[in-house]
Amino acid sequence: MTSSKAFIRVYTLLETSLRLVVVGNCLLRLFDDQGTLRKGGHQLRLRSRLPLDENGSISEETLLNASSIPAASILVRLLPYTEVSVQQYLPLV
Repeated sequence: MTSSKAFIRVYTLLETSLRLVVVGNCLLRLFDDQGTLRKGGHQLRLRSRLPLDENGSISEETLLNASSIPAASILVRLLPYTEVSVQQYLPLV
């Protein structure tokens, strides 16, 4: 089946120098084995380095074998396309 994945990299700015640095990386499979969108919420662990396989590519296996950053994750919500906009969350005041 399909092997579409989203590679997500999280950055931050150092407060003292305003230099952009990488916090971590993760990989999200977009479709299941039947080719259906994996809709809904996903919590992904951030990994501390970008391991490459023998071909110089990023693979799901090499990324999952990289050490995770303690207490660092990212939340992602996948939704299918609709003609009507999804309800926006209002900020708490």
